[in-house]
Amino acid sequence: MKDYGETPSLAAEAYNVVRQRILRGELVLGQAISRRKLAAELGMSFLPVSEALLRLEVEGLLESRPRAGTRVRIPSREDVIETVIPVFSAGSCTMRLTAIPAPAIVSTQ
Repeated sequence: MKDYGETPSLAAEAYNVVRQRILRGELVLGQAISRRKLAAELGMSFLPVSEALLRLEVEGLLESRPRAGTRVRIPSREDVIETVIPVFSAGSCTMRLTAIPAPAIVSTQ
């Protein structure tokens, strides 16, 4: 008997493919995404692709507009500030911690 818990759904598969394409830059900021073309490319029906794109929209990677379609979301200035500054702050703390010299190892011989 097949274990369906280990097999990702078609929607999950479409989600992973599109997400990776966005993160790798294969789909650029502002690029329009055709649900029907993507479904044909992935060899699946329109419905799982629509579910995947809706999930990516909820996560903020895509945006949909009436009569304009779906596209890769261009982050706003606020998005960049909320995302990038904490990353740089965490990185600078790490750099400061690694710059602290380690205590000398004392030999007990």
